[in-house]
Amino acid sequence: MKFDKIPNIDIDPFVNNGSTEEKEEITKQVRDACEGIGFFTISGHGVSNESIEKISSAVKRFFDLSLAEKMKCKAENGSGTGYLPMNAENLAITLGKDAPPDLKESFNINCQEEKNKWPEQLPELRVAFEAYSEEMRNLAVTLMKIFARALGVDENYFEKYITPPYTVTRISNYPKLITKPLLGQLRAAAHTDYGTLTILLPDSPGLQVSDGEENWIDVHPPVNSFVINLGDVMERWTNHKWKSTLHRVITPSEECNKCRQAIVFFHNPNDNATISCIDTCCIDSLAKYSPELARDLRQSKSHKSRGVNVK
Repeated sequence: MKFDKIPNIDIDPFVNNGSTEEKEEITKQVRDACEGIGFFTISGHGVSNESIEKISSAVKRFFDLSLAEKMKCKAENGSGTGYLPMNAENLAITLGKDAPPDLKESFNINCQEEKNKWPEQLPELRVAFEAYSEEMRNLAVTLMKIFARALGVDENYFEKYITPPYTVTRISNYPKLITKPLLGQLRAAAHTDYGTLTILLPDSPGLQVSDGEENWIDVHPPVNSFVINLGDVMERWTNHKWKSTLHRVITPSEECNKCRQAIVFFHNPNDNATISCIDTCCIDSLAKYSPELARDLRQSKSHKSRGVNVK
């Protein structure tokens, strides 16, 4: 099935115990989206407005801090956890492409770890991050159950791989452009995500998704929705039956040149999970990949994006 826009799916029956018929219809819609484009938006997700408002407000205040204050939280020793200033990340490299660094700054937190650095001037950021991340983890569990149904396996198939999951909540700031970008420079270069799924809280326009035929589809999510996309681990698990799709954030035109901020939740299996082809995805073809640890798959691309050399 070919898509020329990103489908929206109301998952309320899975959140609020709907009928079997309603759940089957949602499962079909998710299956079609995952096979066709690897992206969809969701409504009826049950995430509280309070949590969204608090994290959105805290994000703005964090990026309004001085660079000196933000640098106190800088990621160290090759870690992707902490503050990454402008030009610190290059997503094009993860696909072996040669392009200038991305035009963004980010702050990444794994709320399950104790070693996170938090800005002293903004104690409310940690509270907002932890509350929002917990809601995202719960939403991801629901989505993984829908995925399992869509793949023809038991609804709890993924539970042992994602209990607990490895998750990162990222906030990104794409400043208003003051100087002209370098040739080929984007706010976020074309890339695929690394894990099982990604949950994006939409902001202003700019996100584009590849249709696989050198065309780019603008993402215009409905109000009160999240953008969901698959990552490389899910593509491996499904033997390429489902798509981990190229996407990017373009630089704005002169008329639309304004700051853009994004809140992204990256969901991954636990580090020791072995990723190999799901049986229902290998019926008609051989497995395309040998089994590999989730940690190794994630770290390989994460290190490349920040120019970290791993021996």
